[in-house]
Amino acid sequence: MKHIAGNTEKNYRCGGSRIRRNAMAVVIAAASVLSCTKTDISSGDAGVPDNSIPRMNFSPSASAMTKGLLTPDNFNIEGTQIKVNDMFTTHEDIWSVDGEDKEAHIETYIDDQIAEYRPVIESDGTVSLWNFVGKDYYWTVSGTHFFSAYTWQYNNGVRNICLTDCLKVNESAKSDNETSDNDGLTYNPRLSTLTIKNWTLSKSKQFDFCYAVNSRSMDETDPYRPVELEMQHLFAAVQFNITNLIPGEDVTFNSLYVYNMLNKGSVVIMHDGTLNDMQLSNSGDAFSVTPDEALDFNETYNAFADSNKDNDNMIGTDGCILIWPHNSTQLQDVKANISTSENGSKDFSLFIEDNIEQWRAGYRYIYNIEITDRKISISATVVPWVTDDVVLED
Repeated sequence: MKHIAGNTEKNYRCGGSRIRRNAMAVVIAAASVLSCTKTDISSGDAGVPDNSIPRMNFSPSASAMTKGLLTPDNFNIEGTQIKVNDMFTTHEDIWSVDGEDKEAHIETYIDDQIAEYRPVIESDGTVSLWNFVGKDYYWTVSGTHFFSAYTWQYNNGVRNICLTDCLKVNESAKSDNETSDNDGLTYNPRLSTLTIKNWTLSKSKQFDFCYAVNSRSMDETDPYRPVELEMQHLFAAVQFNITNLIPGEDVTFNSLYVYNMLNKGSVVIMHDGTLNDMQLSNSGDAFSVTPDEALDFNETYNAFADSNKDNDNMIGTDGCILIWPHNSTQLQDVKANISTSENGSKDFSLFIEDNIEQWRAGYRYIYNIEITDRKISISATVVPWVTDDVVLED
């Protein structure tokens, strides 16, 4: 079975009891929860008045700890959408069930449906901010819902950018062992997992992927409240600022290349929100800009901000490039090369001991490159960490 929503009429037989559902509500009785299985039977009136069970809605927000393109200030805005999956079960401990037996205890209640920031005034006068598009889903009376959600579309101030601009979204996997052989994103309703395979980040393929999981038992107090989704960033963000500190002299900023980074990655987002089996590799592509920009004295140039001209605004106006997280060992191999009219071409490491020793998901790393007479100074800031300087002498 698939969706239980809209005008769908489903019934469940559980422990010998027949319970029916109408268009507005689902009633699930579990005379013996641990042995309860689902069975299609004849439809009919569930005996629950219309509007007695409210619609599902959501309250997603970007985590206060994150510093990517999407932040708490610009997440809850028109144009932002998430996709939601919901695995429903009446089993007390569904994660203890293995193999085909699990199929008897789970239902794909919501299958990759879009919810967007679209305030709606409810019948009781309350306002729900995040609601489904084109179809409503209603809470059940009992059982447990396991939600997985991820950013689908966001507004970067110029246009709405969709995940499919950067990554293929596959159909759901159907077994415990199947996560999809295809590149892209796959949801597994039996495991309530999101699997991403071989997502390559490049200057023209930027998308701030945020994800969240949550579970809701209908035995909780106030079970019909909005689903809280604490969105977490999958990627880190890196920014490069170049400043001319030579009085009375224009300096031309020719190019910046960032190379040896691991920009191709795979990961499984588990039902509890943990990341599993992260694997990173180098696709061979370097992040680069060649602006040949003349910088006046004390003028700062954000290296990747103007690259919007070349990639249809996939990079935000703050010039951050989104990259896969790197641990300490991985970051030590990542280099950058800057070319200027004053100092020629210089290579420098993006690993800075005691300051930037890794790139963590949800943080922004700012490299400030200052051009002076015969040298380039690099100061690196980790939000909200401290600033330190590394000088590259001739």
